[in-house]
Formats: sequence, structure tokens, C-alpha cells
Amino acid sequence: VVIQEDATKCIRGVQYDPASNQMVGFVQSLDNRGLPEILAFPATTEAAIRSYFDTKERSEYVYCILAKPLMESASAFVLCCYGTNNKFKADQTKARWQYQLECAAAHNIMIRVFSSDGDSRCLSAMRERMFQACGNPLAWHFWFRAELDLTVVCVQDPTHVATKLRNLLLRNKILCVGKYFISVNHIQFMMDNTSQDQHKLREEDINPKDRMNFKSAEKLFSERVSTLLALKTDDADATCVFLEMANGATEAFFDRKLQPLQRITMRLLSLVME
Repeated sequence: VVIQEDATKCIRGVQYDPASNQMVGFVQSLDNRGLPEILAFPATTEAAIRSYFDTKERSEYVYCILAKPLMESASAFVLCCYGTNNKFKADQTKARWQYQLECAAAHNIMIRVFSSDGDSRCLSAMRERMFQACGNPLAWHFWFRAELDLTVVCVQDPTHVATKLRNLLLRNKILCVGKYFISVNHIQFMMDNTSQDQHKLREEDINPKDRMNFKSAEKLFSERVSTLLALKTDDADATCVFLEMANGATEAFFDRKLQPLQRITMRLLSLVME
């Protein structure tokens, strides 16, 4: 299975759960396994409930952990979902992953991938889990050598990679590449001078307000758009290269028809372009 996790903003609120006799909606502390402490807010008395509202912080985020079997037809399911203030450390993330590995192994389930967004704490846990630094020979002092653990692979969620590349393209600042520049204005010009049935884009696709619009990222990074951009817009070479790089960085993960060597080639080419 693949383990995926992320936090999303929520409206702060507290509810009573009669099944467990708990007050739900306060921030739960993480234990030594990196998991929230359960049954932490029992509704035993009116005074106890009042003390929770007076002294405890209400959750601003919901942290969700999902498991996705590698079978294409199998759906993902929720392993854990809890309220948080999004304050945690990389060590707690590592402890949670280790506990999940142990629990899965006890039921003959193999976790192959841990996936998350670009949160610095998760990325730190990924780096420490996958790369164990070795002593470098003095002659190699410009290089970093590591023992790579491939039993469990840690990756940044490609959906977040796609939306972050889209946000980078749509921001107001122009990205300079040598004497060339990357700008969404090139795409706007192409849309204004090409029929919609050719590029398939809408104005919403280049609106930066919706920062997690993955469907728009897919459309922007399609080969159709980069090809039209090269034909219809002058001085858009750098923008075309950016779109091709973004296409390789995302399609290498999402296109189910690709062979492993094709995926590696696309990913390496996108890294070279970066």
C-alpha cells in the first residue's frame, strides 16, 4: 500500500460525541508514536467541559492519513483523521511512520511508499529515512554519498508538485532564464489569439486565486498547450520549456501507460530542465 497524509484548513468548532462521551474539536497532543492521544477530553462534568474551553486550543486543521492499495481498481481508505494546530516535529512523523510499518507487518501488509506534501517537517523525515550519510573520502568532498534505503520509498505527493508548479507559473513576478523569461502573459496572449477548441483552456485555469486547482495544472502542462504556445506566441521559448518540464515532472507519475524506463527518462529530463 501507499500511505498518503496531509493537513487541510477547517472551521474551528467543538461537538459532543455521545458514542464515546468525548468533546471533539480540541487539539489532541501527539504521543511517542506520533499519533494523537485518544479519549483526551471526556465530558464527565460541566466543570470539566468548561475547563476545556478555557484552557485548550481548538483545532484549525484536520490531519488525514490515507492508505491506497497498489491495485489500480482498489480505492483509498482513511486510516486516521484528527484535529490539530499543525504543530509537530519531524521526529514525530518518523515515529508515526515506524509504528505504521510495524502494525502493517503484523497483518502481512507491506507499506511501499510514504507520500506527503512539501511540508519541511515531512521532507526532513523523508530525507532521514531514505538517506543515511556515509563518510566521504577526502577526494569526494564536493559530493554527497549516501546509503539509499529502497524498501520504503518516500515521495512528495505529485498532485502537490503539479499545483505548486502551476502557482509558480501564475504568480505576478516574471521568472528570468538567462535572457529569456517565463510568464503567464504568454499563455494569455495565446488564449486571446487562438480558438478555445484548440487550447481547451478557460480563464479560470490561469486564475492564481485557486491554488490547489489540479485539473487546471493538468490542462496547462499538456503537450497541446506547449505546442500551440510555440506556434502562436513570440519570445515564449522559456515558457514552453517550463511547461515541458512541468509535464515531465507530473506525467511521469500519473500516466499509467508509461513503462518504467519512460518514467525515469521523463523525470530525469524535467530535472535537467529545472
